Amino acid sequence: MQSQFAEANSLLERVLFVYEDSISYDFRLLDKRGYQLQLDQYSRPLFVALSRFLLVLTKKGCHKSAFEYAKVLLRLNPYEDPHGALILVDHHALTARQYTFVTQFPHLFGKDHYPAGTPEPSLIYLPSSLYSTALAKFLPAVENGTLSQLMATWTREQFLDILARIDDMDPAAEDHNVLLLLGLLLYPKVMNELASTCEWQKLSLGEFSAYTGWQKKPMKELLISFIFANEFKPFYSCLQISREEDLVGLDKFSRAYVESNKALWKSQPVGTWARSVIGCVLNYMTPADYEAFVERLCSKPLRYVVPFSLSRYQSIVPITFGDHPGLDLNNILANQQEQGHQPPPNYNPINTQQNWFSLLLGSLLPWNHLPREGLAQEEDQPPEGFEEDEDVDFDDRN
Repeated sequence: MQSQFAEANSLLERVLFVYEDSISYDFRLLDKRGYQLQLDQYSRPLFVALSRFLLVLTKKGCHKSAFEYAKVLLRLNPYEDPHGALILVDHHALTARQYTFVTQFPHLFGKDHYPAGTPEPSLIYLPSSLYSTALAKFLPAVENGTLSQLMATWTREQFLDILARIDDMDPAAEDHNVLLLLGLLLYPKVMNELASTCEWQKLSLGEFSAYTGWQKKPMKELLISFIFANEFKPFYSCLQISREEDLVGLDKFSRAYVESNKALWKSQPVGTWARSVIGCVLNYMTPADYEAFVERLCSKPLRYVVPFSLSRYQSIVPITFGDHPGLDLNNILANQQEQGHQPPPNYNPINTQQNWFSLLLGSLLPWNHLPREGLAQEEDQPPEGFEEDEDVDFDDRN
């Protein structure tokens, strides 16, 4: 979109309107299990438009709307997921503060789209699910509690007990520390990339009296430890990896998760929390212990299993939502005028100095949600690169 979000927004709204207008009243795809929209030359523009529209909505700061659109994008084709909507749903659920949804989604997705069995179908052992579920439990706890009480401060016995019961564990029912521990042990590369991308080593991470051993060391030293230097391939039984394409898909999926969610992990409390978990692992695990743990994950079945082949993510393209999602609402008009743009006739900016009741009342007024007036007069010609269908009249949008 080359940062031309206004033009992109107009074009994408038109594309989505064309598809919406073409859907018949008896369309029931979203209500039927096992149904999906096939990816072909006719549906591909819809998938692309939806994924790009999520960027525009995020730029506007419309996180709940983006969350709903991400769910639609996933539901259209959950069995192939051509645009990595699993990652997008996690991201937008977190930015929209839908924390309960994030913690419940991995199991619900497996139950809704795949037959029950043993092991049970679930997304919980995907890197996106482990890390996002951990974050979804940590963030509200930070808002409601003291940071020092949320750090990982296990004793050796408690740490070994967690590892001992992994075979029959339900990770989604565990606390944020156990979830992040599993994410670290199964996917240390994701943690390393998050730390590097978010520059945790430059943050002033807190010190707590309960810290011991490696937990007191700087993040820079933790990131060069054996846990991040391993070369084990994740042939975990819960991932059902059987060929090289699955490994490539998992690697692309993990990188896409880091790229799309790095803004959510880039804070001092999150970095401090991660440091406490990494320190505990290094306190109680040796390289030989870790090798034995990985071997166990590869040889023994776990309670849950990812119910599809990860090779479907070989061609996934990461989407970056930026370090500061959302617009500066106080400067929208100024930015437009600097770029030579004039506000639309019914321009009605949000006044952030109003009281909450006035803001609420203003958001309920119907004309705040209508398309710009004079759209047909201002934009008689379609944007460059957009071929207008002769049978479609965009003035009908109003």
